[in-house]
Amino acid sequence: MNADGTIRADGPGPVPPSSGFPEPATARGLADGGGDGTAADHAVGTAVEARWRQLVLVWQWERKRQEANAPDTPYPGIVALLEAARADPELRRLYPFTSHFTVSFSSTVKFPYVVRAPSVTPLPDGTYRVHRREVPAMLGVVGSAAEAVALVRAHLPEGLGPAVADATALDG
Repeated sequence: MNADGTIRADGPGPVPPSSGFPEPATARGLADGGGDGTAADHAVGTAVEARWRQLVLVWQWERKRQEANAPDTPYPGIVALLEAARADPELRRLYPFTSHFTVSFSSTVKFPYVVRAPSVTPLPDGTYRVHRREVPAMLGVVGSAAEAVALVRAHLPEGLGPAVADATALDG
């Protein structure tokens, strides 16, 4: 370990410590019974915010680790995508999750997730593929994280509200 608390990787640079990530699971557990303006609704909001912070930190750490271990290998633009999506007021109300570098936005904070918004996959060439999950359909490939977020926003279902505790709290 280095004097600044970072861990030395086998590669040419330091890897930041991974401790201190916010834990959204605790907030999700408090969210039972949300949807009626109660403290549980506040807990859902807390779980969503904790998840956004956690994902950004995790992927920043992964990018730094990649840069330390393989500095000449390009890293997909998932950090820029998460930061752009988190800055968007509509997307920030949804519960983000990732799988195989794809960022998706759930209407629920508990599994099984309900995904109504398009998902985004950062590609190795620096572009972003925006697509639907339920019926795989590409909506477009764009050149920046901001453009990807705009394309997701353009395809949000009408009346999409903030995330709720689970599918039983959703209308219809």
